[in-house]
Amino acid sequence: MQRIAPAVVYLGPTLPREVVAAALPGADIRPPVRRGDLHRDRMLRYSLFILIDGVFFQDEAVSLREVVDILEDGAVVLGASSMGALRAAELWPAGMQGVGSIYRLYRRSALVADDEVAVVFDPERPHPPMTVALVDVRWALRRAVRRGRLELHAAEALVARAERLPYAERTWVAIANGGLPPGLLGEIAGDSLKSRDALALAGRVRDLVQRDPTVLRRPRRNTIPFESMDVRREALHDPAAWLDQGNRTHRFRRWLLAS
Repeated sequence: MQRIAPAVVYLGPTLPREVVAAALPGADIRPPVRRGDLHRDRMLRYSLFILIDGVFFQDEAVSLREVVDILEDGAVVLGASSMGALRAAELWPAGMQGVGSIYRLYRRSALVADDEVAVVFDPERPHPPMTVALVDVRWALRRAVRRGRLELHAAEALVARAERLPYAERTWVAIANGGLPPGLLGEIAGDSLKSRDALALAGRVRDLVQRDPTVLRRPRRNTIPFESMDVRREALHDPAAWLDQGNRTHRFRRWLLAS
C-alpha cells in the first residue's frame, strides 16, 4: 500500500511558517520551491504539493515541465499567492489547481508580469521579505482609498512610482517617499493580498483532504526516475506517429508545455 505522506508546502516570505503550520497541522513545510524540488519530492512519494513561494531566477525557477511531470505521475498540485499563482494560471489546463484573487487575475491576464508578485527575501529561514510585491501595493492602496484614508489621485501616483521601481528596490519607504498621510504607512504596510490568498489555499487544502484522504497517498504511475531538466526531451523520430489525430494532439500539447 502507498504510504501516507503529509502535504508538502513550499513557503517563503508570504506567510510566517507558524501560521501555515497551524492552518495545516502535520504538513511538511519546505523553503521556496526551486527547480528539481518537485521531482525529488515526488520520488520520495509525496503526493499533495502546495506551491506558495518560489525562487524567480531563470535557471532555478520551477519549470512548467516539472509541474506537468508530477501531475502526469498522479500527484495533486495546488498553488496560490506567488510562484504558486503564476504556475497555476499557466497550468490549469494540465490539472494544477489555483486558489485566490492573484491566481484569477493572472489567469484572466489582468496581471501579466512576474514582478507583480516577486519580492527579495532573506535566504535563511524564516525567509522574511525585504521588499513588497507590486500586487500588494495595489491592493493596500486600493483598500486605503475605499476606507477614505487616501485620495484616489494620490494612490494612483504611488502605484505609478512603485511600477517604476525595480522589484529589488520596491519597499514601502521608497514608494511612499513622504507621500502618505502620517500613520497610514504603518496601517497599510501589513495589508497583503498574497497572505490572504495563501490562507485561502490552506483552507482549500484542509477541505480537500477531509473530502478525499487518498490525495495523501497517490501512488506513482511510473517506476523510473524523472528525466533531468538538463536532458533534452526529444523522442526518436517515428514517421507514422502523426497519422493518428489523438497522438498529434497529445504530442502538440506536450510540446507547448515543454521547457
